[in-house]
Amino acid sequence: MSGVFLLLLVLLFCVCLRQHKRCQSGLRWFCRDITCPFFFGGASGAFIGLGYLRLVWAKRELEAIHSELEIKVEERTLELAQANQHLREEMKGREQAQNEQKKLISELEVALAEVKQLSGFMPICAKCKSIRDDKGYWNRIEKYIENHSDAVFSHGLCPECEEELYSDQRWYRKKEQDES
Repeated sequence: MSGVFLLLLVLLFCVCLRQHKRCQSGLRWFCRDITCPFFFGGASGAFIGLGYLRLVWAKRELEAIHSELEIKVEERTLELAQANQHLREEMKGREQAQNEQKKLISELEVALAEVKQLSGFMPICAKCKSIRDDKGYWNRIEKYIENHSDAVFSHGLCPECEEELYSDQRWYRKKEQDES
């Protein structure tokens, strides 16, 4: 029995010595609770049990904190993944809108290039209403507008001009009587 006790004492001394060397690396609270009572003559095994329990509790506490942090990291990672997906969808929508806008702009530029616009001062004859072009030639108003825009003319007579031109014609007077 004394051999077993001696063996146990040697093992305990080795553990205490190993733990005492850790004191130099900053684990003084551990050294104080476990090893110091043996080196300074304290024979109470309760100190070893308290130090060990402290370690176990600290380890469990660290494991609990670690699992909580892991859960929080997973939750935050999921949130960020969802936010990234939302941003990707929003970027895709914006790219489509930009492409549509570019297409519309190009269509408008083509349309603007095709538009012929009359602007500025146009010299016009007071009697026959002919218009003088940039080269100094006089053109009928219909011809000038057709050349400088997309307008096309058809001819007719307003009621006043019709009366002035055809009032002396018999067919016109008959038509007037039929309409009244």
